[in-house]
Amino acid sequence: MKDNSNDKFIDNSDDNIKLTDDKVKGGDALAAFRKANDERKKAELKKESEREELIAEAERRQREEYARRLEDERRELLKIKAGLAPEDEMREVPEEKPEMPLSKRIGNFWYHNKFTVIVSLLIVIALTYFIGELIFKVNPDVKIMYVASDYEMSVMYEDVANALVPYCPDFNGDGKIYIEVTYNPAVVDESADPEYMQAMSAKLFVEFQSNETIIIFADPETIEVLDIASNVFDNPSDWFEGNTGEWGYLVSSTNLSEDIGYELDPKLLACFRFPKEGLGNFAKFETNYQNAHELWQNFISGNVVNPGATNYHRS
Repeated sequence: MKDNSNDKFIDNSDDNIKLTDDKVKGGDALAAFRKANDERKKAELKKESEREELIAEAERRQREEYARRLEDERRELLKIKAGLAPEDEMREVPEEKPEMPLSKRIGNFWYHNKFTVIVSLLIVIALTYFIGELIFKVNPDVKIMYVASDYEMSVMYEDVANALVPYCPDFNGDGKIYIEVTYNPAVVDESADPEYMQAMSAKLFVEFQSNETIIIFADPETIEVLDIASNVFDNPSDWFEGNTGEWGYLVSSTNLSEDIGYELDPKLLACFRFPKEGLGNFAKFETNYQNAHELWQNFISGNVVNPGATNYHRS
């Protein structure tokens, strides 16, 4: 029994030696890295120490010059009091301050004030961004959200906006036609990244709590999963004639698929959220509601109100 265990140890000796060599090589590399890092830090500390010594030396010379000038003045005063020298011989010795090279003065300033400079710069950048957003922000005339699960819409949502732009009036009167379409699938593949799923859910919740997004592209399955039909969407037959489903207008009865060059789900519906109290400004909600229906009515009837218009793109 003892001999067999020794043989096993001998058989694995090459592997043990190779593993040990790998560890040694890894250790040597780590040691070399640490040594290089230590040398770099020492060099930086030495350079900083030399700079501090130069500053200290300049200050020492300044103090010595000041002390010498005071001593000269004191001697002149003693001479005057003793009657050994007239007052006009007493001259004020100009103070000479040693000048440091510009590069060292800049380096010294940066060393002592770098955090203040960085924080101030970040504040300026943030203020510039927020002021720019406040002044130059363009609000969409109509907001649309595509919640049906269709991965192609992750790259084609702008095509949907471009197809609807000619039928959209300039509702907010800013001289720009801007239809904002976002793709936010309500049902995400379980194999997707959990953080992505959480982000989509949060965004979906925010949009359904706003008073801006009125048109929702959804299919019956998605609507049933969300359980939102009875208390969110209006009755499309109250607004449009024919081609309406239970919860929205049947998109397949329009030219949208042809306009974007992609065959949309035959069951896809254009649903309209009706205004509700407690979701932002109610008057604004009603205005957006009316605007969304006007846009869709223009689209399904072929009423072009802005021929040749292109959708505004935020830069």
